[in-house]
Amino acid sequence: MHSQAEPTASPPHSAHDSSSASAFQSKRRIPPNAPRLALTILATTAVVVALEWAQGFLIPVLIGILLAYTLNPLVVWLERIKTPRPAAASLVMLAVVGGLVFGTYSLRGQM
Repeated sequence: MHSQAEPTASPPHSAHDSSSASAFQSKRRIPPNAPRLALTILATTAVVVALEWAQGFLIPVLIGILLAYTLNPLVVWLERIKTPRPAAASLVMLAVVGGLVFGTYSLRGQM
């Protein structure tokens, strides 16, 4: 028995070894979720740009929706006491505008 190990031969180098590998044969692989991540980033950027572009329209609409939901219980309460809905909505809006006018008038000397 021999105590020395025989040297193993290294495989011959092919014409396509790592120094001359094309981009398609690269050892680095794209992670499978990279296209999804790229699409998510693009979609988020598009939404932010669209919202910034439309903020002059969307902010008043959203404030109007929030006011409608906030003031609806008062209109419903006025309906329960037999006030027609258009009159109840008008009365609530007059009260809101009146409150804003009163608040503005009372703060006129603060500036």
